[in-house]
Amino acid sequence: MHSPNQPNPAFAIDVRGLDQFYGETPVLRGIDFRLDRGRTLALLGPSGCGKTTLLRLIAGLLPPTRGSIGIDGKAMADAATGAFVPPERRGLGMVFQDYALWPHMSVAENVGFPLEMLRIGKQERTRRVLAALARVSLEGLAGRRPSDLSGDQQQRVAIARAIVAEPRIVLFDEPLSNLDRELRESLVGEIARLVSSLGLTAVYVTHDHSEAFTLADEVAVMQGGEIAQLASPQKLVEAPASLAIAEFLKLGASADAIWQDGLWRLAGTGIVIPGPSDIPASRVMRVMFARKALRAAPPGEGTMDGTVTQAQFRGEGYALSIGLDGAGPPVSVQMMSEARYRAGDRIGLVVEPNGLRWFAAEESQQ
Repeated sequence: MHSPNQPNPAFAIDVRGLDQFYGETPVLRGIDFRLDRGRTLALLGPSGCGKTTLLRLIAGLLPPTRGSIGIDGKAMADAATGAFVPPERRGLGMVFQDYALWPHMSVAENVGFPLEMLRIGKQERTRRVLAALARVSLEGLAGRRPSDLSGDQQQRVAIARAIVAEPRIVLFDEPLSNLDRELRESLVGEIARLVSSLGLTAVYVTHDHSEAFTLADEVAVMQGGEIAQLASPQKLVEAPASLAIAEFLKLGASADAIWQDGLWRLAGTGIVIPGPSDIPASRVMRVMFARKALRAAPPGEGTMDGTVTQAQFRGEGYALSIGLDGAGPPVSVQMMSEARYRAGDRIGLVVEPNGLRWFAAEESQQ
């Protein structure tokens, strides 16, 4: 058995009790997670939440203020003992947001640089470089300079460089944020396939939940320097741990619900909706309507009625925003509809109880 003070060799990455301060300012607090070999973890959150700092700590670009980091059972950093292994000895590949390519080098020279630092012979270096370029569909561009390439081609070069030395683990620091949405959607799928085909362990930093959901086995949602929830993409969608997480993931619209006369009603509307049997002392909760919580019906034949305020065709159907009937503060919900609606159309809505997510009302005030 391994010592409780040593990284567990069963995991590719073993992070324990990690705190990071810049001066007196806490940037990370109490970070704990284990990542199995061959799995991808996405660090997801808004700017300033600490996700890039955490990646830099794993990479060895920073020493931790407190806590420890283990890779493949070996201590890479331990604030208690002062142990610290520099980045070049951690056996990691890394892909940066700004590509970090040397403009005076050719594509092949950029990709082969890590092998040159490892003193790999020229013939073997050439073989590995061409193999890495083939994996990212750039085999015909080995002699070009980075300035001759498009943004997504430059990022492919950076990915080839990260995998050319055949690392066990690759770290991605918002690699697609400089590309437009269409290119991001295409390249994130390619990265997922590449990581899977090579059997890599990966940590991927992003602020885009669609990227995280596309490629990650597990997603750590970060807020204020802490991991607010660590779960599979499916669990995050089905059971977000807080209203803040649900809203960050854009899982649906939310509104206050009030317990009145033995029924849950949307505040200000009088609309009755199915709700939990555990009634809080405040008799108020926050309810979120996931998109599958609602289906269209003729006006007057559903749980509630409203007016379509926005309708956008999304390929698989129409994304509708609907203002609900009722006095008091306006309540708006969203849903997908296969039928076509236009702004101003009247619509009835049937509520599906399993599509509702309930949270403590105080969360909405934080």
